Amino acid sequence: MPNVNKIKLEGEHYDIEDTQARNDAYQAMIAASEAIDLVNNIIDPPDPPDPPPVGANFYGVRWYKTTSLTTLERIQDAAGMTFSPSVGAAAGRSDFDDVYPWSGIKLCLVVNGAPAYYQGDPGFTLTPAAGDIMAEIPAYYYQVVESALHRDYVICDLDPSTNPAPDGFVLSPRHMATPGNPAGWDKIYASAYTLNSSYRSISGNASIVSIDRPTARAGCRNRGTQYQLYDYATYCTIWMLYLVEVANWDSQIAIGPGYTDAANTAQINTGGADSVAWHSGRASGNAIAARNAVKYRGMENLWGNIWTWCDGINFNDSTIYVNLNPATYADGSAAGNALVYAKATANGFIKSLGFDPTFPFAQICVDATGADGTFVSDYYYQSTAWRALFLGGYWANAGSAGLFYFYSNNLASYVYTRIGARLLVLP
Repeated sequence: MPNVNKIKLEGEHYDIEDTQARNDAYQAMIAASEAIDLVNNIIDPPDPPDPPPVGANFYGVRWYKTTSLTTLERIQDAAGMTFSPSVGAAAGRSDFDDVYPWSGIKLCLVVNGAPAYYQGDPGFTLTPAAGDIMAEIPAYYYQVVESALHRDYVICDLDPSTNPAPDGFVLSPRHMATPGNPAGWDKIYASAYTLNSSYRSISGNASIVSIDRPTARAGCRNRGTQYQLYDYATYCTIWMLYLVEVANWDSQIAIGPGYTDAANTAQINTGGADSVAWHSGRASGNAIAARNAVKYRGMENLWGNIWTWCDGINFNDSTIYVNLNPATYADGSAAGNALVYAKATANGFIKSLGFDPTFPFAQICVDATGADGTFVSDYYYQSTAWRALFLGGYWANAGSAGLFYFYSNNLASYVYTRIGARLLVLP
């Protein structure tokens, strides 16, 4: 019997048994969505937006929420742009390499909270005696536009350090102002590697594991006043860059499966993706793709190898608390803001993500009835009472892993040989 995919369109169900029919149904979904949006605008026309700043460009993707395809449609100035990853020494390419903010993402050696060398500089090394290898991520403006059938993610190429926000756009989540830093941040630094036993991000080390979230938080903060445990706002800042550039929810298909083969039995050292010829792709040292490290924009193993703790977010039953102020990060805490929607109360592959217009970056599973290779494609875990978050998937998670893998099933005090940490520096 052929593999059948089901698509629901305007109350009707269709069994799609071949690629052409599936594509036809997908185009019909697009047409229906546009028609509904047109009718809504006729009934309740919105106020016209302010004209965009001169020279501004807008790069977006459109997610058709009710179709099972993991790929997104490129819209506005991103239409026709492409991305392809490296595989080992075979270089990939991205039409976004010369577009801000992607053009501003750089690997660097951070010492005492500030960049000392950038990749390519004399003195830069992936194995420094002091400091950390970090990805410098510049601030950017983004917008999420929600409608009945689709959700648009748009990033503007204006540098916020010299330009005001276009109408309807806001600053990337981890660069936003906090009570401790009312000016926000022009740049942040996310670790290129998972951390070793000294809480350093360098190549060629085993990653520290068997630490709970309070221990991981304290270990990072002990590095200095500007040092923090990787947090939810940083994670969202990265995944929006990924989604607009790559236009595919399934990071394992779009870039590489990561070190996730079901037969893997232990973690590998950091630096497994150092041989990748470019900033994004997978290594090719093993003939089995899922036994190789992977990286996106220089950040290795955002999925696969080990899970990593994520700070600045807590859950109490299905209530989600998002906190943007690192000074008040705590476990089992309602500090921050409760989102207007509740997270899904069953485990499974992510099919649908919630939306809070006040916190448009905070999109967490509200329907876990998907399957691997469909919709958002990665796995979601949850539980009742106070829970914390770790991300990405570990060395044997197979198809469950990915950039959007979301494990909100355990207490912050949970300790396991598969969970470690990443570093964040807020200068």
